[in-house]
Amino acid sequence: QRNAASPRLVSSRAILADRCIKYWRLIARALTSAEGFHSQTSSGNARGMHDYRKLKVWRAAHQLALDSYGAARELPGFERFGLADQIRRAAVSVSANIAEGAGRGRGSFPYFLRIAAGSVCELEAEFEIAHDLGYIDADLHQALTRQTIEIKRMLWALVRKSEKDRPTQNLAST
Repeated sequence: QRNAASPRLVSSRAILADRCIKYWRLIARALTSAEGFHSQTSSGNARGMHDYRKLKVWRAAHQLALDSYGAARELPGFERFGLADQIRRAAVSVSANIAEGAGRGRGSFPYFLRIAAGSVCELEAEFEIAHDLGYIDADLHQALTRQTIEIKRMLWALVRKSEKDRPTQNLAST
């Protein structure tokens, strides 16, 4: 447990919290746009795969991963291979699973989105633990939690849309 935060630590926390708040506003604007939760591109692929970089939920997850790495740096050194490592792995898993599902095509996409949603829930729990242990302050915790909640909402909306758009197999003809 730290007694007093150094000026450098306070400054980095303020910068990270400010970035989280700016990102939260960006997500709010994106969700109110006419495009909705995601933008799919054909990118010349006939199999219906997505360019994951153009998915708003991937961009949000990517930013969350960057912010999570910043938060993990705030943890004490003895957590380097513990909680900090878990935070980094869960954060990267979210955007990686979105990208993998997009690359595999429509049939697998909802499955990988569900895995990403599970990783977001794991990350949210890890932020809660880091806050409760006094490793991250309330402002940073709140900003990161808002990001995770928004990404979960975006993921589940995309799961519903992907399943609705998914071609159904005609079981009678098999």
